[in-house]
Amino acid sequence: MALRLVHKAFDDLSVRELHDAYRLRVDVFVCEQGITGEPEIDAKDPGAVFVLAYEGDRLVGTGRVLGLTGAGVVRVGRLCVAADCRGRGVGGALLGCVDALVGDRVAELHAQAHLENWYGRFGWERRGEVFSEAGIEHLRMVKSCISKG
Repeated sequence: MALRLVHKAFDDLSVRELHDAYRLRVDVFVCEQGITGEPEIDAKDPGAVFVLAYEGDRLVGTGRVLGLTGAGVVRVGRLCVAADCRGRGVGGALLGCVDALVGDRVAELHAQAHLENWYGRFGWERRGEVFSEAGIEHLRMVKSCISKG
């Protein structure tokens, strides 16, 4: 089935879209990875643009982009793909959507350390040492001039 990508500001999301994005994030980060649910829905979401990947009517991937309206570094986060859809290009498609949104600005994200090489395939570069976030090893990764890479 063809993948359909959508990006919307928080205030433009329908109740269903927001529910599905939160449900997928909870499924992946809370249920699957054991991260506490408290920080999953946070005060940053209202300022974010959500990227959404659908197969038919089913949301199979999501992420958020912060700082698109400011002059600083853009932050990418909460990127996740439904367990049964991994390895099929959904994550890469989401990153392509992020690239289009960010343009030639600098973007950064905190990647789970075991995904360093995967992000590297899309032009993201490691910065600094491994650190713990929500009890999981992470790396700061940066991508510059996204529209050219």
